[in-house]
Amino acid sequence: MTGFRAARFALGAILALGLLSALPAAVLAANPTCGSSLTTNTTLTADLDCSSYGGTALYMGANSVVLNLNGHTIWGPAGNDSQYGVDTDGYNRTTIKNGSIKNFYIGVYLSSSNRTLVQGLAFDNDNTGTDYGVYVDYGVKNVLNDLETTSNVYYGVYAEYGANMTVKNSNLSSDNGDGAGLYLYYETGDTVSNNHLHGYYGVYDYQSHRQVYTGNTANDNEYGLYLYCDGYGTVNASGNVTNNNDSYGIYAYYCYVVDHPVDGYTGSRFTGNTANGNDIGFYDYASYNALWKGNLANDNDDDGFYLDYPAGSRILSNIARRNGDSGIEVADNYSWYNTAEFNYNTAKKNAYGLYAGYGIPDAVGNISTMNTTMNCYNIDC
Repeated sequence: MTGFRAARFALGAILALGLLSALPAAVLAANPTCGSSLTTNTTLTADLDCSSYGGTALYMGANSVVLNLNGHTIWGPAGNDSQYGVDTDGYNRTTIKNGSIKNFYIGVYLSSSNRTLVQGLAFDNDNTGTDYGVYVDYGVKNVLNDLETTSNVYYGVYAEYGANMTVKNSNLSSDNGDGAGLYLYYETGDTVSNNHLHGYYGVYDYQSHRQVYTGNTANDNEYGLYLYCDGYGTVNASGNVTNNNDSYGIYAYYCYVVDHPVDGYTGSRFTGNTANGNDIGFYDYASYNALWKGNLANDNDDDGFYLDYPAGSRILSNIARRNGDSGIEVADNYSWYNTAEFNYNTAKKNAYGLYAGYGIPDAVGNISTMNTTMNCYNIDC
């Protein structure tokens, strides 16, 4: 190599090294400032303190942007306020993950956004205002995974007017008044699975349709799963545990489609759930064509199962033991309000075993023994 070429090569190497050393400083710049709108993937390098900032801490500013808190915390103002931690601002396919968001009125606000992932976040507040961990307002196919709400949160997750949302693997607690771990309002086709849910209501689901609850735990609330369908649709609840609630383990109200009150067996499904140590284990009011199968209700203060207006319902292979009143009580089951099937249920050591207000036709295979007042009333067993 000639002296000239060697010198030029050395100069080029020095310039290249200088440029490379400058690039990380630009790419790994300090955290975004409070109020920023993020248009590229962003990873926090330290906590973001927005406690003195009078607005939303961060906005998602484009589709498909990832905000990684990287184990850090976004801090909001102390005391009651109306500020948001992160606002998706209508953008789709964004991700907010991996850290803590504290002291905001709403931790993460999904505003008319689709396919958003909110994952691995913890939320709490230092005030007693009406606060939300995650608020989902419209949108479809959003996923909320591995979330935790702790102190002074009114709703762990609140969602309205959306569809096909997934809430899973989360610990959602409310410790404010009559709040809920999870509150759903006019939702359709959501899946809620493998969560721990706690508040006045573990879950309050109002006028939703085709909701799925599986493998959740809702213990030590006033109500475990409070499903107020009100004739707007059906629900599928399987493998949930709702113990030691002051009122009901699972409450279902008119969980059927109002335009098709009698339509084969296309109604709600309650299978393999457990409700022990509540006031009433399972309370169903007029969820026509429902399937109640393989559920367990033990040691409830009042009834294990109280099923009112069970038109066309199938009540199969349920077990009720040591309940203070009826193991399984079927009320207002006259005329077309009667059950389609009431078979292979077991009631032991309750006050009343199997009790029906009116005679249940064609019941087979039911077992009711060792109940203190009466084993079978209007039910063949």
